[in-house]
Amino acid sequence: MPSVASRIQICEALSVLPLPFAHIAGFPVEETLLSFGPVVAVAGGAASVWLRERLTASRRRQDERPDDEL
Repeated sequence: MPSVASRIQICEALSVLPLPFAHIAGFPVEETLLSFGPVVAVAGGAASVWLRERLTASRRRQDERPDDEL
């Protein structure tokens, strides 16, 4: 059975493992970047809807043209 001192050393070693990536001006970089995740997801969804609508509209315009204009 490990002694109390070795248990404390193990706990201290484990508490150091999840080191932050970096801090800039006191802000943890990885947490700051991860906080933009929902914004990036919403912007990506909005961009895909916008692009899909543009592609659909251009296909509709091509289908509505008479064959002699092509």
